[in-house]
Parts: sequence; C-alpha cells; structure tokens
Amino acid sequence: YTPYLDGWNADFFSEDMTAPAFIVLSLRAVDGRWPLIESPLAWNAISENYEFHLMDPPFLLLKRRSVPREVAYRALSDSECGTMQEITLPETAGWVFITAEMRLNLRGRIAKLFYRVPEVTIRAAFENGLVVDGRCIPENLRSKTLISFLPLPFELEETAAFLRSGHEPDRVKQIALGGPGLAYYRRTMKVTLYEDRILNGAAASNEHVADE
Repeated sequence: YTPYLDGWNADFFSEDMTAPAFIVLSLRAVDGRWPLIESPLAWNAISENYEFHLMDPPFLLLKRRSVPREVAYRALSDSECGTMQEITLPETAGWVFITAEMRLNLRGRIAKLFYRVPEVTIRAAFENGLVVDGRCIPENLRSKTLISFLPLPFELEETAAFLRSGHEPDRVKQIALGGPGLAYYRRTMKVTLYEDRILNGAAASNEHVADE
C-alpha cells in the first residue's frame, strides 16, 4: 500500500500484455479501510479499462472493455488547508477526485523510522445525511483519488450501478480527516480537487446481472 506499488498494479490492469480478460472484484478491505481509495491508481485503471459484467454476492465480475473509457481531468480548486479542516466537495456533474499532499512532522518521521504511524481516517458526510468513518493511507492520497463516490463495504448493488452507468446513488458532500495518526503530520496540506469528465460516453451497460 504505497504509491509505487499502487502504480505497479495500475500498469498491470492497463497494459494489453498483462491485463486479464476478467476481474473478480470484492469490496472487502482490511483494517476498516474505505474499499476503493486504499489503491486509487489501481482503481482508476480498473474503472477505465473494465465494465460491470455480472454480480454474484459477495463478488462482482468485471469484463475488460474493448475500448477503454477516455477521461479528462479538470482542476476545480487548488489550495493550502489545515489537515483538520472540513473539505466541501463542489457540486458538479462529473466525478470528483482529490489529491492531498500530507507531510510527516518530526514526530511522524521518528514514529515511521522505528515502527509505524497510527491510523488516519476519512469521515465522509453523504447527501442522504449518513456520516461514516473509514481508514485511509495518507501517502496514497497524493494520487488522484475518487472521493465523490465511496461505497460502504459490501454495497455491491451500488458499486455495480456505478460501474454500469456511472450512477452515484449516494454522493459524498463533505469529508474530514481524523484519527490518532493525524497528529503525526504537519498541520497544513495542499489539496487539489478535480472533475473527471468521460470523453467517449458513459460506462456501457450490461443487462446480464446474476442475483444469486
């Protein structure tokens, strides 16, 4: 779970020579992490190169696209903000991605040298009023991370709808970092928000859905 390994996985799913024809996708994540943001580059590669094929709980079967989704990122905002500051996501038709450059302070560098930094969390407030916490990997947030859609673990139906048509049933409106590990990072961070526009059409739908 580092940017380097995440990029390695992303290349695997993007290259014709290595990418498998199908992926069996599970939303299970270790240590209470948000399922789709622990490896943001790999997830971006999968969503661009694969489409929903069928569902058989607790798994989704994804099929490689004949033509990858062509996307373009447009910067919406670029600012320096406090690590404890709430971040309100802009209202936009596209998907919202975030990059956050978090730097360890002296305490954090010492902790990482001798053991590890405690957990950092993201609290997401959804448009439907639900507020949920999940762990994140601060170093991986330096990569473009899909933040407007955060499926809760095991919500296969919502993830299937998202992959099939880009539909986001419960959109995130606000996020905030927290957890004991936040004290090990500098008090400010550079945050950039992006909008992801699909240039060659929405995700292709597939009517063959297995309910059992």
